Amino acid sequence: RILATDAQSILKLYPGEITHLLGNQTLRLLSSTGHVSREFNPKARAIIPWLRQPPPFSSVLPFEIPTYALVLLLREQRRSFEAFFIEYQILNPNTREIQRHIRFATNETSP
Repeated sequence: RILATDAQSILKLYPGEITHLLGNQTLRLLSSTGHVSREFNPKARAIIPWLRQPPPFSSVLPFEIPTYALVLLLREQRRSFEAFFIEYQILNPNTREIQRHIRFATNETSP
């Protein structure tokens, strides 16, 4: 579970909020049925480049991704040589309990 990050390689795909693409009528309908009226789809952001821009009203939300996906995204972030921080938790896949809590930051900006 990603709790906080400023790593652009991660934020351009996750959490993948696409609520800003929904019309007002759709949002009202979702809200009237008890839905939180927020939609997420990181796959769409991976395929459609103009969706990679975070929505103007985005807020930082904890989100979960598979460990292998996190490893690939961190590798991509490190190759960019941009400083970043990330705070995440490793969850037990069966119980969803926190196994480890990790904070990592780097100020490395050159190869």
